[in-house]
Amino acid sequence: MAENVKVLDVEADVEKKLATHFGGPKRAYAYFGEDKYFIPKTYKNHADGIRRMPLREDDIWVATFPRSGTTWTQEMVWLINNKLNYEKAADSRLMQRYIFLEFRSFLTQEIIDELYSNQAESHSVFVDYKSLVNAASPRFFKTHLPMPLLPAQLLDTARVVYVARDPRDVAVSYYHHNKLFKVFGFTGDFKDYWEFFKNNQVEHAPFFAHVKGAWAQRNHPNMLFLFYEEMYKDLPSVVRRVAKFFEKQYSDEQLDKLCEHLTFDNMKQNAAVHPKWLRESADGAKVEKFFRKGANARALSNPREVTRTLPAFKDEIRYLMEEEVGHQKSYSLDETQQRIPLFQVCKSGGWRDYFDDKMAEEAEDWIQSNLRDTDLRFPEV
Repeated sequence: MAENVKVLDVEADVEKKLATHFGGPKRAYAYFGEDKYFIPKTYKNHADGIRRMPLREDDIWVATFPRSGTTWTQEMVWLINNKLNYEKAADSRLMQRYIFLEFRSFLTQEIIDELYSNQAESHSVFVDYKSLVNAASPRFFKTHLPMPLLPAQLLDTARVVYVARDPRDVAVSYYHHNKLFKVFGFTGDFKDYWEFFKNNQVEHAPFFAHVKGAWAQRNHPNMLFLFYEEMYKDLPSVVRRVAKFFEKQYSDEQLDKLCEHLTFDNMKQNAAVHPKWLRESADGAKVEKFFRKGANARALSNPREVTRTLPAFKDEIRYLMEEEVGHQKSYSLDETQQRIPLFQVCKSGGWRDYFDDKMAEEAEDWIQSNLRDTDLRFPEV
C-alpha cells in the first residue's frame, strides 16, 4: 500500500506575499510530498485516496505541468485511441471525454458556488475521484499532478503520455492564464510572476521536480515522454510515435488528416475543444463569474473583438484561445482591416518577448542549475 503523502503548511510570509498579488478567492496552500509541491490545501483530504485509487489496464493518462500542451495532446491521444472518430469527438466536449482528476479537490465548495455555479457545461469536471469506479472503460485522464502524487501503481498498470515544455514559455503562458482567470486573479506584471514561478510559488511547482520525476520514468514501457517543442516543429513525427505507443495502426493518409485536424487554425475553431463559454455567447453576456472583469464571452470567440473591446486582456485572450497549440498560422483583422499576427506570441520561444536581458540571463542560470543532475534537455526551437 502506498505511504501517506507528506503535507506541510506554507510559511506565513509566503501566504502574505501571495495575498498581495493574487486577487482571486482566498485559498490556503500547502506543500505536498518530498519535493514540496505547491498545491491548494484542500487537496490534503484527497491526496492519499488518489495515491491508492483503483486503476484499470485500459486507463489512458495525459499528464503535464500546466501550460505545456495539455489540450493539444489530449485531442491527439483521444482520437488515436478512438479510431480517428472525428464525428464522435465533435459531439462531446474534451472536458467530458477526459476526467480532470484533481480539479474538484483543489476548490472549496464556496469557490465552486461563487465562480462556477452558472457554468453548467463545466460541471462534468467536478467529478469526485471516488466515483470513478463506475466510469465506463476506457477512462481518459487529464492531470497536472506530478508522478509522486499520482496512483502508486500507475505505470505498472496504465499508459501515460507526459508532455514537457521550456519553462520560460510555460511561465509566460501560466502568467496570462493566472491573470485572466478569476480563481487566481493575478494582479502583477510578468516580472512579479516570474519571481513566484522560479521560487516554486505557483500551483504544481516546483517545475523541475515535476518534469524530472516523469523524465526519470521515460524508459518505462507504459510511459511516453514528449516535448511540446517536438510537436511544434514536427507534429507528424510525434503523431506517429503516439500511435505506435498505443499500438494503433493507421495509414499515412489517415495520420496526415489527423495532423491537419490538430493544426492551430482547426483547433481554435474546434467547438469540442473550446467550451461554449469560451467561444461564444448568444447574447454577448459577460461571464465575469469565471473570468476577470472585462472578459466578454463573444469577444473571446472573435479575435477582432479582442483588439477592439478588451485591450486590457488582449494578451490573456491570445493565450486562452491558443489553448497551448503553438502553430503560428492564424491572423485577425483590426478595425482598419490590416492583417496583424494576433497569435504570434504563442509560438515556442515566445518567452524572449517577455524577458529582458537580466531576466533572460537569470533564467538561463536557473535552468542550468536545475539540469546539473540530469540528462534532461529542452529542444531548441
